Amino acid sequence: MRKLLHEVDPREQDGRDAVARFKAQYRAAAYQSLQILKGGEVDAVFCDIHDDYVVRKIINGVEHYDFYQVKTNNTKGFQWKLAAIFGINTKKAQELAKVKDSFVGKLMLHTVQFGEACLTVNLQSNKDFDETVYQVEDAFASGGVDHKNAKHFFGFFNEIHPDAKTFTEDGIKACLAKLRLIGASTLGRVINCQACSPLKAGPKRFISG
Repeated sequence: MRKLLHEVDPREQDGRDAVARFKAQYRAAAYQSLQILKGGEVDAVFCDIHDDYVVRKIINGVEHYDFYQVKTNNTKGFQWKLAAIFGINTKKAQELAKVKDSFVGKLMLHTVQFGEACLTVNLQSNKDFDETVYQVEDAFASGGVDHKNAKHFFGFFNEIHPDAKTFTEDGIKACLAKLRLIGASTLGRVINCQACSPLKAGPKRFISG
């Protein structure tokens, strides 16, 4: 018997998968760094500092940040569901610990820690999100406090993030409205919009932690 390398499934795949995830993360950051060349608001992109990558913008002489978490999945036909994105279980009593430990729960910490300096928190993936996930994002954007799957964040934000215990209802709404979901169907449009505009010389800074 004689088989070629590609004909036998590898015994261990974790390392290869990890490399693919990091590759997606750095590719996304590299696309963002192209905006630096436009000489506009973006003046730096930081990798593996506070999140997968952070885009710094200078607006009217003041620093602001867009935080990005990158999630990949190679399963055919896969879509992200409420449980992974928001820690929401629609069939059982909701556990706030799961909401806090969800992707969005962790992203929201930036809105608390950085305050007005945090412009947006972005969850970016090579896969799309289930429609119910987009509905929660819409509720966050519109301040829909009564939405059945968003109310845990609106109603218990102070408990999920103790550092936000003094936040008013309007302050909590402002934090949640900063969420952006970037799935496979929108990622291409975002990249084309950012990367294909006319470029001009500007400050150049792409920083990996």
